[in-house]
Amino acid sequence: MRVAIVGATGAVGHELLRVLEKSTLNFDELQLYASPRSAGRTLTFAGRELPVRATPEGAIDADVILKATNVDGVYSADPKRDPTAQRFTQISYTEALNRNLRVMDAAAISLCRDNGLPIVVYNLHVPQNTKRVILGEEIGTLVGGE
Repeated sequence: MRVAIVGATGAVGHELLRVLEKSTLNFDELQLYASPRSAGRTLTFAGRELPVRATPEGAIDADVILKATNVDGVYSADPKRDPTAQRFTQISYTEALNRNLRVMDAAAISLCRDNGLPIVVYNLHVPQNTKRVILGEEIGTLVGGE
């Protein structure tokens, strides 16, 4: 599996790298993406220096985008502010954009949509969640399809 981390230089990105490094998961490739101002930096992962690239306008060569967050998926509203917010188990790219759900910025969602790249949004702070996502368990929210 080829894994891409978008937002790799942010706090959640660093935590996701730490979790992946401690895990026993095997994947073929790890790609790191961030804003253009962070592009060109390197981050250490498993003793190797990996380049950080600007989130491309073209295709991301990966099988899935892992969007680790502080909540357990995509909600109809901010669950920390709205107790009636409902979590989606699956939502289309178009619906996420039309509802302005702030899964990621609109350009990143559109890029994933244009390349048929699913996004799994899940809570990074639940132990073993990253491993569960990579192993194919259905947790969080799957963003994909029309």
